[in-house]
Amino acid sequence: MYKFDRYHQYSLSDFNQPMGMEMNPENRWVKKASMIPWDEIEDRYAELFPSEVGMPAKPLQTALGSLLIQKEYGYSDRELVEQIKENPYYQYFIGLPGYEYKAPFVPSLLVEFRKRLDEDVLAEINEIIAAYNSSDDSSDDDPDDGGNSADNASNENNTVVASEPKNKGTLILDATCAPQNIAFPQDINLLNEARENLESMIDQICDGYNFYKPRMYRKKAREAYLALAKCRRRTGHYPERVLVDQIYRNQKNRAYCKSKKIRISGKALGRPKKPTPEEKKTAHQDNTDRIEVERGFSLAKRCFGMELITTKLDITIRSSIALSILAMNLSNLARAFLLAIFYPIFLLRLQYNEQF
Repeated sequence: MYKFDRYHQYSLSDFNQPMGMEMNPENRWVKKASMIPWDEIEDRYAELFPSEVGMPAKPLQTALGSLLIQKEYGYSDRELVEQIKENPYYQYFIGLPGYEYKAPFVPSLLVEFRKRLDEDVLAEINEIIAAYNSSDDSSDDDPDDGGNSADNASNENNTVVASEPKNKGTLILDATCAPQNIAFPQDINLLNEARENLESMIDQICDGYNFYKPRMYRKKAREAYLALAKCRRRTGHYPERVLVDQIYRNQKNRAYCKSKKIRISGKALGRPKKPTPEEKKTAHQDNTDRIEVERGFSLAKRCFGMELITTKLDITIRSSIALSILAMNLSNLARAFLLAIFYPIFLLRLQYNEQF
């Protein structure tokens, strides 16, 4: 079961601080806590506990906050509990009512946190946080609508609705991997490898003892494995351009993009030809724009735990990768927030120094 507002926290002034302790309101974990709409996310988290009986679960802020701290610093489960016990800012971030030198939960409970906050829930939380911290520009959508309602209505009646939406925007793709320190159990590659090894053993036994070789439908099994391994999700409209690295620039992908009127980055297949100045400029811009996704993967691996995945279950592996992306996005939001505060002060000081 789940109880709302178990450790609900409104501001830093509500946090019970021991006598003599003065917590800094500009601390990054205090800022990060203010950037997450805990109440809205808690409604989504409560849906995971339909039963009204049993042991009450830990609050959403405790579960998600602990996993975000772990992702940013790479603590083990036991070390994370010790760090939270010793750090009042960590305790504030995970929603405890005040500082207390006491473990908030046992380390084994982190496994349950990762199971409940799977990749789908974390993806939804990521969207909620992004929407909560984005500027609302809805007021600029309709700047002046007075006196033109009749004309707009007549124009809409005369407009022919297109059969397909127009391509717009840019899709940036890149191939990367998050290595894991354990090979079992993780994905369908193990199942496919076991199938291939079993087929090889059957072939050796049949050839060695002159037995009849049974039918095993190897081609169909291989095709089913490749279809599952290569599946991709696309949502919304098609992009106007796709920025990818060399692994995606094969004939099949190029033909698909051409059929959808999508421009794919990179050199064309076949005999190379001298590019025009416009083609050089476009290629340079594509490479410049694609650097951002390379930087994101590098940052996620170096600073947010994607360099080596240590979880073992399939659901916790996916949860761990999604947590790395969420922790990285939250860190970027905190950095942008601090930059928006201190950059104008920096400009004023610079202008003051120039005057004197």
